[in-house]
Amino acid sequence: MARLLDVSAKSIERWEERDALPASVLLRQRLAEVQEIATLAHMVFEADAIRGFFATPLPALAGHTPLQAIANGDGSRVLSMLAAAYEGAAV
Repeated sequence: MARLLDVSAKSIERWEERDALPASVLLRQRLAEVQEIATLAHMVFEADAIRGFFATPLPALAGHTPLQAIANGDGSRVLSMLAAAYEGAAV
């Protein structure tokens, strides 16, 4: 999670300990995007297939994995791919 948000693991620990959200609006938006991606992934894939999806390099992401794309700030493309899969199109 820290890598996806480009923060330290200690920051994540502090937020969890305090049951708080990040102070930065940008970080809160990225966190919301990650949550939306995770929710949609659970709707599209069986539990055991989710890990494979996020770890597989995809041509639509220029050979990056969905996790790499999210970490690089391109979560919207991953979300679009999942939405297409949810609607019945191929990933």
